[in-house]
Amino acid sequence: MTFIENFTFAEKHMPAVRNALGNMPAKTFFDIQTAPTKRDMEEATDLILSVSSGDIAVRIRRNENYLESLKPNRQLDWSVRVKNNGHKTEIDKLQEGFARWYFMGWSLDDKAELADWYLIDMDKIRKNNIMKRDYPTHSNYDGTVGKYIQIRVLRFNMCIVGECKKVEVVK
Repeated sequence: MTFIENFTFAEKHMPAVRNALGNMPAKTFFDIQTAPTKRDMEEATDLILSVSSGDIAVRIRRNENYLESLKPNRQLDWSVRVKNNGHKTEIDKLQEGFARWYFMGWSLDDKAELADWYLIDMDKIRKNNIMKRDYPTHSNYDGTVGKYIQIRVLRFNMCIVGECKKVEVVK
């Protein structure tokens, strides 16, 4: 599929992504610290509100990928491009520090609804060198190569800050 086809597919899901992010607890995206004594005494400031970087990378995978992950002995994964026909890849950009958050979702219907999604803390991913570890790769239909990092690895490293599962796997 072309960039335009992938972009159009993802764009159909953006209202669902915005809704999911809008329902996240506000504390996910900001921090409240006690003000230093000087500011308290001279500026009537008791608390300082800090908003973290707002850059969010979004990836929505098609329903066929989601259904494949529901098969026995399969698990949901975060798939990140590691080779892109000589161009800078997603993993390069993420390792350079771009995107504070990563919204990874799977389409329920390939139209607009999400089946599952995870909000990933990219600072924790980078701190734990997760993208540099050796994980299985796969060739995509368009000549690019992706790296599979299982969601359970992200959960174990406490990189998942929000999630929603609409479909439960029955085993």
